[in-house]
Amino acid sequence: ANRNIFVEAVSNIAGIARREAPGLSSYVLLSSTGLSVVPGSRDAYPEALAWKAEGEEALRKSGVPYTILRYGVFRPSLSPKLKAGKIDIRQGDSMSDKKNGISVTNMTPVIARCLSDPRCANKTLFMQDRQVEGVADWEEKLASLVDDARA
Repeated sequence: ANRNIFVEAVSNIAGIARREAPGLSSYVLLSSTGLSVVPGSRDAYPEALAWKAEGEEALRKSGVPYTILRYGVFRPSLSPKLKAGKIDIRQGDSMSDKKNGISVTNMTPVIARCLSDPRCANKTLFMQDRQVEGVADWEEKLASLVDDARA
């Protein structure tokens, strides 16, 4: 049943988007960290992570502009120790940070940006709430990342 969600639904929605919304700026897929890194990283939920990886690949091959956002843990609220808008965004995946999560407070503006900004298209990104002040803000970092085909 989960394969239907992680693979078939992603593929079907991408197909509908390709046919019905040719001007779509980006299909944003929320996924999981650990799909493309070291062997053994799928030990906890091997089938679910394999299906998510398969769904990501189906989206990449669909021809629809996409942004895949990976994260370790989803948190409904921002920790009192952290500030809104302090987001760590990187290309690809990050198993070392899988226990660091992202709050809905910080996830929402990233999703909104990726839905409307064509510079986010065709990228797979890891995101988490940032613990410390960074050099560049997340929006500058997001714009500087390369497409998956060039990563």
